[in-house]
Amino acid sequence: MIKKLNLGCGADIKRENGIEWVNLDFRKLKDVDVVHNLNQKPYPFKDKEFDEIVANHIFEHLISGYELTPVMEELYRILKKGGILKIRSPYYKSESAFSSPDHRNRITEKFFDWYTMKKSQSYMFDIIKIELVNKGGIRRFIPFKKLLNIFLWNIYDEIYFELKKID
Repeated sequence: MIKKLNLGCGADIKRENGIEWVNLDFRKLKDVDVVHNLNQKPYPFKDKEFDEIVANHIFEHLISGYELTPVMEELYRILKKGGILKIRSPYYKSESAFSSPDHRNRITEKFFDWYTMKKSQSYMFDIIKIELVNKGGIRRFIPFKKLLNIFLWNIYDEIYFELKKID
């Protein structure tokens, strides 16, 4: 059976036929399966337990800098070989990246480079997808967004990554 982890789920509880979802949050909310602070290691899971980990709007809240490395080590540990880590965060040029005093990290296209084979022999993730996301409104009709993004702020709302664990 496929097993997936929903990190920092809040009220976004995931359930799906044929898939075992584990919903984790740092607060005991309705239908949360595991209560745990992601800044505290180790995580309460076995090695290579999950086929996929979903982290929606989590990384901007985690402890930043060198303290983020143990988080990535834990995610690497609990993810199966070939497993996928899906990450969605406010894009560093968006208004929402600065909308909360609890946002410790500004997520750029290069944010996870350190955790790939290109930058470090210690971490074995491949970045298989990076997507800038516009959630709607009039900005979605702006032409040449990728080019304009170099010069302007607030064209994109979110950034989405898919990282694949390799051994």
